[in-house]
Amino acid sequence: MATINGTNYNDNGTFQGTYPYLIFYPILTGTSVADTIYGYGGNDILDGGAGVDTMYGGTGNDSYYVDNIDDIVAENFNEGIDTVYASVSYSLRNNVENLSLTGTGVINGYGNSLNNVINGNSANNIIYGYGGNDTINGGAGADIMYGGAGNDIYYVDHIDDIVAENFGEGIDTVYASVNYLLRSYSSSLDLTMRSDPENIILTGTSHLIAEGSSVDNTIIGNSGNNLLYGYGGNDTIYGRDGDDSIYAGPGGGYIYGENGNDQLLGGDDIDTLFGGAGDDLLLGNGGNDVLYGGAGADYFYFIYLSAGIDIIMDFESSEKDKILIDQVGFGASSLSQFTYDSSTGDLFFKSTQFATIVNNPLGFNILSDLVLL
Repeated sequence: MATINGTNYNDNGTFQGTYPYLIFYPILTGTSVADTIYGYGGNDILDGGAGVDTMYGGTGNDSYYVDNIDDIVAENFNEGIDTVYASVSYSLRNNVENLSLTGTGVINGYGNSLNNVINGNSANNIIYGYGGNDTINGGAGADIMYGGAGNDIYYVDHIDDIVAENFGEGIDTVYASVNYLLRSYSSSLDLTMRSDPENIILTGTSHLIAEGSSVDNTIIGNSGNNLLYGYGGNDTIYGRDGDDSIYAGPGGGYIYGENGNDQLLGGDDIDTLFGGAGDDLLLGNGGNDVLYGGAGADYFYFIYLSAGIDIIMDFESSEKDKILIDQVGFGASSLSQFTYDSSTGDLFFKSTQFATIVNNPLGFNILSDLVLL
């Protein structure tokens, strides 16, 4: 057993000071037996080596290397942002912020009540954040991540990664570089009382699929051609770049196509659709929806006469916008069955109103601006 004392400088294997008076401060490394290591001040690196070691970093942003499940890492309150690098399953003690699992073994990581950053390794890890606003990245492998209380952030890079939250545990966000469904889970796990994270943000440039859950989600696409589905709840969905297909789901919500030639489909509730840049297709479906085409040649699509009275905010014939009518859904045989009231902007099929063009475009013409499909 050895007791190893550091200094009030950065004991991290570097030269410090001003040339020519440079002093080398080594990493604080233990022996093959149980050691006690004190870092004192500075940003130190402490590596107990083999044996059950006790390591005190002291003030500063310290790094610890742990290779025994019974190694002890001790910090006092407000002594810096400290990180444990563990090659075994490990639980953070009080006042230690971050944990990174190393190696290729199937090991697990456990946080504490602080705002932890926890990174998995290349194997299948189970990670618990517990309290605090945690950031959890399982790394390669099919990982199971539990954030616990707080507004947690998850990074998902495997299609079988699982993110689990209980009800009322904050507003949580998943950053996914693969297809991801917020409401997916493994039937082999007892997740019957779990809630779903609220938000998902797609990363990278791949063409990905993202699906929300029954709560109110915010879903953000990446630069690829994404398929985004709100599922339930009152969702807010952004397509970002790419030619995206976005479905609101059964709840109401706000859908933004943004850049690209997007397809925006509302649900059975009241939705607001924003096409943005590009030649977009907007279909309100049920409810009295609000439709903004934005720039480009946009298509406002109506399938059923009974689907509600939608509001078209910015129809522009000069941009080659069109109103598309499903002939079968409306029971229409001719454009002569449609009328437009230029004083109100109301559109009718026979005597039934199905839309209002709020900007009341000059020169709107049924024969050239409506198309029967």
